Amino acid sequence: MGKKSTFTGYLRARGNSSNTSRTGPTPAVVPVVLGIRGLSAIVDAGTATGKYLPKGAIPLSVTVVEATTISGGTAPILDVGLELAVPDDDALANGLDYEASSHTNIADALAGALLGTELVADTEVTYGDDGVGVNNTAGTIDIFITYTVQDAGALAD
Repeated sequence: MGKKSTFTGYLRARGNSSNTSRTGPTPAVVPVVLGIRGLSAIVDAGTATGKYLPKGAIPLSVTVVEATTISGGTAPILDVGLELAVPDDDALANGLDYEASSHTNIADALAGALLGTELVADTEVTYGDDGVGVNNTAGTIDIFITYTVQDAGALAD
């Protein structure tokens, strides 16, 4: 005896081509997270991370988390920026409290000027103390940047 197949099984395996768009893929917003882990909590503004956001990236949010116990400072505040032709130390986030673990989105009070803006080149992420409070003497932080990339929906684009 042979295997019995059904029309429904055929559709499950191959899709219903009469209901499938033949114009190509549909653009979708798919967030990506750039995690920069184990950074020293004791840094000057504009310190390079060695991590890059790609050309076409649109940063959506920034989260800073205390990785190991931070100590020795008094209410330090962190900026997250980009190493552009003219470096912008608070391009993504301006004034995050990393001792309390904080987060910012587009249009939040702590959002940098380039949060929500498409980047025109591969760009290194920077971070550092913004001069408020007294900097820490120990501890590490993790920075997580959520972004998407503009895509026209063309195959192999």
